[in-house]
Amino acid sequence: MNRKALGFLALLLTVLASPLYAAEPLEAFGLALGAGLAIALAALGGAIGQGLATAAALEGIARNPNASDRIFVPMILGLALIESLVIYGLVIANVICLPLGSKLKQRVAAMVHEKNMILQGLVALQNGENPHFLGQRLRAFLAESSHDKKAE
Repeated sequence: MNRKALGFLALLLTVLASPLYAAEPLEAFGLALGAGLAIALAALGGAIGQGLATAAALEGIARNPNASDRIFVPMILGLALIESLVIYGLVIANVICLPLGSKLKQRVAAMVHEKNMILQGLVALQNGENPHFLGQRLRAFLAESSHDKKAE
């Protein structure tokens, strides 16, 4: 393997493995990945189907040029049906992906807020801050997160 392929593989594994460190969004990530793969396979299948249908129609016209009128209309109808199936795949994938994306965004924002609170507490402890002031600061984080939940 050359360096570009190894670099791409490392990047791909990093992107795919990053949700493994966040336990809760893993399920949503798997569903979103599945929906993305579904639309990719639908597009791939549609492209292959359209290519084969067009090739068969052109081969039929090449063998019998007089039959081009009888071959052209069914070919266009078949291509339109293939394209409609790909569009159905796109719609279904978006119906699944968009709600999952918003849920995933909310969960990640909550996790980031929690990690930020922990980090602020640890830094304050390391600096020797007064426990009373530290408690007030951490309560402010909790009040902020409860205010965010009420706003939603």
